[in-house]
Amino acid sequence: MALTNATLTVKVVESLTLNGNSYGGTTTKTFTVDEVLKRIVLCPASVVTTLVTFAAAVSTDASKVNVDEDFVEYIRITNLDGTNPVTLDIIGDASLAQYSLGAGESFLLHSTKSSFVGEADTTSSASLADVVSIQADPGGNPVECDIFVAGKNS
Repeated sequence: MALTNATLTVKVVESLTLNGNSYGGTTTKTFTVDEVLKRIVLCPASVVTTLVTFAAAVSTDASKVNVDEDFVEYIRITNLDGTNPVTLDIIGDASLAQYSLGAGESFLLHSTKSSFVGEADTTSSASLADVVSIQADPGGNPVECDIFVAGKNS
């Protein structure tokens, strides 16, 4: 069966009235996609959990949750916990960047190819690498993460 293209619409809306003045705005981006991965993962306390991996080819191993790195258009990870943060580990071929995602917050990416670098200093690097996986470290408290990945294979 052939994959059918669909339009994914992502809208970010910011709304604020401060001292009688309106601030904020709306940004809308559309993507043509034909594949989607959606899952909710329990990340046990004190256990680093792999949320998704990206590879040159999708594994047929049912125990692996991976996505073809060439087809990723949009990634959203949301911390579903109402109280506790989770540290996201964005892992490349030879580097790691970490981001603390607070309770109820979301993290967005739009590509895994040549889109990432982790460095020990503050010097800008022109050599971006591929994201190979995203892991969650909940620290001492369990959290649930909602993962949504959409892409175009055809």
